[in-house]
Amino acid sequence: DSEESKNTINASKARRRLDSYFDWMKENMAQDMAENPLTLDSVIHVQELWELQGSYDKQEHYVWWFDIGKMNLKETKTLPPQDLLRYIVWWSHLVMFDAKAQDNGVTMIEDLDKIGFWSAMTIIPMELSAKMDRLTIGVLPVKMKG
Repeated sequence: DSEESKNTINASKARRRLDSYFDWMKENMAQDMAENPLTLDSVIHVQELWELQGSYDKQEHYVWWFDIGKMNLKETKTLPPQDLLRYIVWWSHLVMFDAKAQDNGVTMIEDLDKIGFWSAMTIIPMELSAKMDRLTIGVLPVKMKG
């Protein structure tokens, strides 16, 4: 029974999730990606500052690591917000197309390095933060847990 329910897909929910993803991408990335294709080379400068990581836990969930202590926050503030969004979108697609992430889901872990509430809330502009949260928590067609 549990194996059967694990393999059952709610097609209506999946369709709504995909539609939401397509709408988000069209609204936030279509113009940008038409002018500047989204590749690792196009976001590597952000990777060098943020150093996000990925691994798997014992249950084979994909674990997406955000370690504030490793991030160069001073340099991050000098980048255009769209560069940061592009980087998160690039990572999101890396995660989304990972077979274990598709089968077992994703756990997002954020180590805030005891930076305090206000510092954490102002690492990136609020509007950009809302877009990133909407993508990673509400839109991606992969089950996310924080």
